[in-house]
Amino acid sequence: METTAQLTLMDHLSELRGRLLCTVGVFLVGAVLGFLLRVDIIHYLQSPLHQSLYYTTPTGSFEFVMQVSGLIGLIAALPVLVYNLLRFLEPALPKRLTKGLLGLVVGLSFTLAMAGVAFAYYVSLPTALHFFGSVGSSTLMPLISIEQYFRFVFAYLMTFAVVFQLPLLILLLDHVTPLSPGGLRKARKFVIAGAFGIALIMPSAPDPVSQIILALPIILLYEVSLAVVWARSLRRRPGKALAATSAVIDSGSIPRPKSNPDAVVEHTRRRPPVSVLDLRNVQPAVTAPRYSANIVDLRKLA
Repeated sequence: METTAQLTLMDHLSELRGRLLCTVGVFLVGAVLGFLLRVDIIHYLQSPLHQSLYYTTPTGSFEFVMQVSGLIGLIAALPVLVYNLLRFLEPALPKRLTKGLLGLVVGLSFTLAMAGVAFAYYVSLPTALHFFGSVGSSTLMPLISIEQYFRFVFAYLMTFAVVFQLPLLILLLDHVTPLSPGGLRKARKFVIAGAFGIALIMPSAPDPVSQIILALPIILLYEVSLAVVWARSLRRRPGKALAATSAVIDSGSIPRPKSNPDAVVEHTRRRPPVSVLDLRNVQPAVTAPRYSANIVDLRKLA
């Protein structure tokens, strides 16, 4: 098996092509599954709006179904994409990623993405739609096309699915290069400012309510990541528990074991001095020459 240093550019491109083909295959399988379940999925996506949708082109309905199928395929291919991306970048990382760690990363990535989608669907999206609907007057009736609605919903769901990957990104960085909890605490103010800055420029959060709802999960996820990094830093310092135990002993709560100097001296006195080596019980080898004496006095060697 070739090492990473022996791989050529064509080898890397061939590996990348294989991983992309695997991801595309999973995407197509998920898209076919989304097409078969299109009726339930469209009803699920339309529920937060509480009104009918329209299409303005002859192919509008078909395009909407294809977009929904592509969304399901993308969600299905997300874990495979994360796995293949990490395996492709693994030779460039300072530490090797084990199979158990890769499985944990893929599962955590998918779980966080689904949590982000669920948060957007049940919390943020209904709030934003209610805010937009309440701004107008009773004489204005909405006529929303399915293309515009799906574009808005897709951006909303994908934004939260990506944002919820923040703890995983911080944990991966902590695994490759251990992070300092103190440094993360000092960067908290920049994270808060960046969260509101990202919410301000995101097209999926054009109103102040949506911006606050988008910024708060980023800040909360950062605090959770900070707590996890702090716990991991404690596990990487096994001598801290020993130091704490020594501090307790020094304080007098736990008495130190007392040694008896007289017993050590008595034990030393009882040990006979080793100055004579008795070879009478040692059987000489066949090829060894015969010795005239079986007692070697080591005192003459001094």
